[in-house]
Amino acid sequence: MVKTIDELLQDCFPSIFTQETKSLQSPYYPIPSKPAQRKRKHSAGKKPKECAFQNSSVPTITYDSYNVTKSPMDKNCYKVIRFPNRLSACLISQLDYIPHDSLECIDPSTFCFTEVQDFNENIVQMHQNIGTDPDDMSLLERATSYLWYQSVDEISDDDPPDDDVAEPALKKLKYEPQPRNEKDPCIDTNFGISICVTVGSLNDPKEFAGMAHLCEHCIFEGTRTYPNSWNLLQENTLHVNAYTGKERTVYYAHTETLKELRTVASIFADMIMHPLLTDEIINREILSIDSESSMRQSNDIIRLFDLFTFLAKTSHPLRRYHAGDASTLSKPKVCETLRKWHQKYYQPHNIIVSIQGPISVPDLINLAGEYFYSLSATRCPKYPSTEIRSFGFPFQCATYNKIYKVCPYEDIQWLVVSWTMPQDIWRNHATKPLEELKIQSIGPKRRIFDEIRMKNAFKFHFENEALNFATTGVSLHINEDSPTCILTAPALVTKYDPQVIRDCLMHLRPDNMNIMIMSKKFQKQVVQLHPNILTEFGAFNISDELLRSLESCHDFHGNFHIPKVNRYITTDFCRPLENSVGNLSVLFCLSYLHSTGKACLVSTHETAQPGYPDMAIYTFMITSSLFPSSNPENSVYSKLWAKILMEKITARYYDAIDAGLRLGVSVAENGLFMHLFGLSRFLPDIWLKMLDDFWNFEVDRQMFEDFTELEIKCYGNNSLSPMTLAQDLVMYITSTRHLLQGSLQLYMQTNANYESFLQYTKRFKGRMWICSQLFGTVTNNQLETIAKSLAELKYNALVPQEICTNHCYILPVGEKCFRVKSMSSKCYTSFVINYYQLGNSSREEVATCHLIAQELSSFIFDELRAKQQIGYLVWTVFDESYSVSSLKVCIQFQADRYTPGYVNEKIDEAFADFYEKHIKRDIDLKKVLKKRCTTTTVKRFGKKDGTIQPGETFRKLSVQVVGSKRNASSCPKEAEFEDIKVKRYDSGEPKQEPANSNLEFLTLDTPKNLTSENGYFLTNLLVFRNQLFLYPNCGSTTS
Repeated sequence: MVKTIDELLQDCFPSIFTQETKSLQSPYYPIPSKPAQRKRKHSAGKKPKECAFQNSSVPTITYDSYNVTKSPMDKNCYKVIRFPNRLSACLISQLDYIPHDSLECIDPSTFCFTEVQDFNENIVQMHQNIGTDPDDMSLLERATSYLWYQSVDEISDDDPPDDDVAEPALKKLKYEPQPRNEKDPCIDTNFGISICVTVGSLNDPKEFAGMAHLCEHCIFEGTRTYPNSWNLLQENTLHVNAYTGKERTVYYAHTETLKELRTVASIFADMIMHPLLTDEIINREILSIDSESSMRQSNDIIRLFDLFTFLAKTSHPLRRYHAGDASTLSKPKVCETLRKWHQKYYQPHNIIVSIQGPISVPDLINLAGEYFYSLSATRCPKYPSTEIRSFGFPFQCATYNKIYKVCPYEDIQWLVVSWTMPQDIWRNHATKPLEELKIQSIGPKRRIFDEIRMKNAFKFHFENEALNFATTGVSLHINEDSPTCILTAPALVTKYDPQVIRDCLMHLRPDNMNIMIMSKKFQKQVVQLHPNILTEFGAFNISDELLRSLESCHDFHGNFHIPKVNRYITTDFCRPLENSVGNLSVLFCLSYLHSTGKACLVSTHETAQPGYPDMAIYTFMITSSLFPSSNPENSVYSKLWAKILMEKITARYYDAIDAGLRLGVSVAENGLFMHLFGLSRFLPDIWLKMLDDFWNFEVDRQMFEDFTELEIKCYGNNSLSPMTLAQDLVMYITSTRHLLQGSLQLYMQTNANYESFLQYTKRFKGRMWICSQLFGTVTNNQLETIAKSLAELKYNALVPQEICTNHCYILPVGEKCFRVKSMSSKCYTSFVINYYQLGNSSREEVATCHLIAQELSSFIFDELRAKQQIGYLVWTVFDESYSVSSLKVCIQFQADRYTPGYVNEKIDEAFADFYEKHIKRDIDLKKVLKKRCTTTTVKRFGKKDGTIQPGETFRKLSVQVVGSKRNASSCPKEAEFEDIKVKRYDSGEPKQEPANSNLEFLTLDTPKNLTSENGYFLTNLLVFRNQLFLYPNCGSTTS
């Protein structure tokens, strides 16, 4: 029999959850707006906590609380409570319980070891014999999380402490919260709130797949109290958004002040319980969801995931298309069904509120109570999880145990192997046998288990602090056996149970697996089509011969073996490093590097706080005369070199990366960028070997050819995205040294060879300049090691004249348009970037334009996304590249509904409306705009001539990528004044075909009657660019 949360809590705490208490929470209440004081029966010393509002007119609230166990190093205070209306709240106070000015009273040599070691030993006992039914995943989905997700697992404690928040007992230190130090950049002073409704796409009605997703969209569209809720949220938040999962829907926001948080909490509470949900809103948001769905069709990760769920039984909700589109939602009675669905599931007992901020726990309780305590239910509580469990296991062996060959959108090859597992596998939270799947052929090994435990314990206690990430959200899993939660417990592995591990590994049999292979090679073998995301696939039986072959290859002919002891997984990370003085050689090396001009080394030493590991970050920017370059050889070889280096480093230091160290090699605009992050004791030795891989670089011909083939595919795949292609074209047209992805792909296909690549790496190292920065715990001995390694390199210094710089072209006054077809016939979305060039600006003007761009971004999103539903992705950004300011408006939309010309005109109309409604009222801003900003010169399209009236500084470029129409008979809306623009700007040179321009991969989509090149439509980018000047105007053209 499936029990509800309340029944489980009553079984666990009969002394608290008495029959009298339960009757007060009968299926048909509502909770009165001013609840009277309730009398409850309690066990000795176990009374519900009460908290009075600061406002005496508000009655005292009552709640049941759950204990929270956390790492001793976690500075936040937590409280988990449940109000009488069954709404749960997770409250996170970010007032430091380890005051910064009291750290000197802690013994740094013993504090961390004592506290963390005691915690790790106790958690093993707490984890014994505890499990959760895997069908209760909906309980886990009662999580309230946003941005960085912190998970919460359950523990068992027969004698939970009386205190609501189980704070660790800090030695020699009392808990005296202090005001946050605003000068400390590592401390987050922002507030956050999120509301998790424990219902998701698995609860969609059978006839309306995507109902949960549609409801999430409509929730933001206003209430009776707040008809413009979305605008209010944008005005009072740093960020606000939502997402829909399988078993939960989460709404979240970040604010800068407590006042804004109160406003957002009030709006959230009202919009969750009382949204308008008018027919107009619902039908409008169906268009938005359909637009969002069209973008999923070009994302292979999503396509593969949706195909996997499509393999479920036809009767199981997992099979439904959870994102939804017009075909699943544009049906009769959808509006009525959505309103009933919302009323059924959006009830207090299905809601968890999470609030965080630098205020005390009592204040957080007051805040939660003020806005969520009196929310009342309108029907008998029903838990969404009970519906999901009734459908049983989603897959059938006859459908699941097959090979699925899938044709991808991009030119990629993926292999995904999965197995069905017993449901009780997930009960073993302490052992977590799935952590050791990689050692099936040799069985459980204690050393491997211990390494996994130590590695995960490090993440549990220190990783977030080391990265200076403020905790911005918490997932809450209310334990069935005790009102005690443990934060981030999924990271902890505490109990070695070889039998549990062995039983788990035994299920990884070839006859129990599902194989999915993605490759372009299967284009002629696929015979089925996913009805929503249009994924082409074919299902094939796993042959007996293949099964026998897989069953006989347990050790893969000795290629796999137990790894050696990972020396980077350590438990002595809390021992303070000695910042030894070292000798004069470090000063000599630094002076030598500075005097020769070969390198720059900057080090900032900061001793870690007592009890925390000594961490450091090393960065190295290696600049050569070959960067940046418009030479395609230099461009493709630098990226190829970085990827091969990264592959070699990953292979050599896989154990370090597995232990949490972060190593990387990439290509930046000015050269190769190498970085290291992790425990400072390991970084110098790793850097020396990374430097050796760079300086004494070697690669065999086969590896070169393999990576060349991979890079060719990467360039081609990047161009398949209409957004990437449009951004690529804007950079190519407006800057001097940017090369198109398609051009680089063509070059690699025809010119790349092994010998010239090796020659390039040698020429690169001939003349260089290295800029290195070391941050964190960096001793003088470590600094000396890094300085010596750079000083010993034999290369010539790069003089300033040899450092190439990028410049922006000055666009001609007026408006230009470059329109091409998408690189894939299966891309059903178009993309438009309107680039408004502002030119060189002063610091004051740049600051003003930043502020204007923020307001403009909200305005254009509201006009083109929320009201007109032009496209799902709509954003505006202010950019300052190479000292040239610009505004960009980007929109991705369905090719079936609109033409790029129509969208371009709507953007200009939104600009004009923004000027009339906002800028014109502010005299100071108006003065600035008259000088620099394009909005003063953008006029509303008139019926008389229908064109933009360009001013003296109006420079606009519209880059448009046209997708394919999914329905060939569709008639997208056309531009109203495009023909007039062509005639108005038809005064350039005769049209030239793009022959011999290295842009043959582009297919123009311009009017057939176009006759001139430099009119409104551009047809040859090389001719156009060669006639442009540079910023600042040097008076000569560039080649």
